[in-house]
Amino acid sequence: GSACDDATTQGGHLYSADTDPWADIRYETDADGMAHMVFELHEIHDLTGKPFVIHDNSGARVACGLFAVMEAGVSSVELSPYGDGSTVTGAATVLYIAAIDAIYMWGHAMNLEANLVSSSMTGGSDCTATNGCGAHIHMGTACTDVSTQGGHLYNSSATTPDPWLTIGYHNTSATGYATFSGLAFGPYDPAGKPFVVHNNAGDRVACGMLAEAEEAEEEEEQEPEATMQVYHAHANWMDSTKGGMMGHMTVFVNGTSMYGVGFATGLEPNLPAADSTDCTATNGCGFHIHTGSACDDATTQGGHLYSADTDPWADIRYETDADGMAHMVFELHEIHDLTGKPFVIHDNSGARVACGLFAVMEAGVSSVELSPYGEGSTVTGAATVLYIAAIDAIYMWGHAMNLEANLVSSSMTGGSDCTATNGCGAHIHMGTACTDVSTQGGHLYNSSATTPDPWLTIGYHHTSATGYATFSGLAFGPYDPAGKPFVVHNNAGDRVACGMLSAPPTTPASSTDASGSSTDASVSAGWRPLGGHW
Repeated sequence: GSACDDATTQGGHLYSADTDPWADIRYETDADGMAHMVFELHEIHDLTGKPFVIHDNSGARVACGLFAVMEAGVSSVELSPYGDGSTVTGAATVLYIAAIDAIYMWGHAMNLEANLVSSSMTGGSDCTATNGCGAHIHMGTACTDVSTQGGHLYNSSATTPDPWLTIGYHNTSATGYATFSGLAFGPYDPAGKPFVVHNNAGDRVACGMLAEAEEAEEEEEQEPEATMQVYHAHANWMDSTKGGMMGHMTVFVNGTSMYGVGFATGLEPNLPAADSTDCTATNGCGFHIHTGSACDDATTQGGHLYSADTDPWADIRYETDADGMAHMVFELHEIHDLTGKPFVIHDNSGARVACGLFAVMEAGVSSVELSPYGEGSTVTGAATVLYIAAIDAIYMWGHAMNLEANLVSSSMTGGSDCTATNGCGAHIHMGTACTDVSTQGGHLYNSSATTPDPWLTIGYHHTSATGYATFSGLAFGPYDPAGKPFVVHNNAGDRVACGMLSAPPTTPASSTDASGSSTDASVSAGWRPLGGHW
């Protein structure tokens, strides 16, 4: 709606998904009848003039107000590493409303410890130290040291306990990425104050100075998230005596992040060996996107491609199996145009052994919008799939919403979920429609020739407090996924969302990368899976 006069002018819930995501967003109150309200929705809208409505226990509308864009009182901060050995970076935005002495904030941090799960979440045991996993505004005047940062921004003589002790992040991804939000009351303007992020142990690992509010007013409005762009590179041996194709990498780029999934063959087997120094050399077992424009040598390849203050590629490494095959995944929270950029694979010693140039992929790319399937399901989402017929490879990345909240897979530290058959799965099926299990069919693979089912390891590994999850995967096999059902399963393995993959332009028999090199079909047609969530 556009006004608060009555239910008619307020209108119904604002959303673009197939099902109402607001249905399960509710508050809890304390002994004084005060409610703290948080939500997360993975869609965007212009909220100017839109009504915000609060309902009571019976569901009746009891309060309403209209949204307006805020400029005065908005501060921002870029977070830089603090402390010996820290590589943590990030950013945050803060709104201070002096009339009610309220500080609202949201932000993110990267390069934290991986796979943390707070003790406040099911199955979690982390973030229990004082300031553990905290994200706080401090009283000081600079980020130089603990003394100049000062303590938390509150009146310790008048307020007990410290309100900042409950504000921070609750879990991190496999690459150490986390988001945080908070609300604190007090007569302190946060502009010009230090913003500090703490690690699991409570140590200070990142700091930045909040901009003065009037400076924040001049910042440009952020563009909405872009559509998915798909890039692919195949890497050839740099030593021409070893032959041609050695590996492939597909990168899915949306408006904020890059997600990579790929493989390489012919590497040293069983890396890293237990109790060894394998993969510890600079760039040892690394796979990276570089800044250059050709694969001829290190000069034309250039250095690592990134925009952060510290190199995020330094700790991205592969492991190999007994055949010397590496499964490679990465997630970076920055975006670049990868057209013509080199993809470089390093060996155990850190030497560059393979290279290929990225090209935008259009042929072979399918997409799908996921709708709820099954009684009571409200799960929605989307996925993008790239099929390369020349090597019979399916690459995919996607997300789902309204799953069970706070799941942590048994494959992650402290987790106990996703153990059922198909539990937390995200799979392409053999069928022709989403109508029912029969029309969806089983998983897209040759069950008479391949054991075990390769899709059983592909899916999401944890969900947020609102039931949001991402998933990725790579599988080999002679099946074009276009026009097939894409199915998401819940924790128990039940099918809860389905959508039909679109039919892309016909994929050429061999694809050509930006260097003009043609891919070959040296990977066998037998299915081999690679799946996960970053």
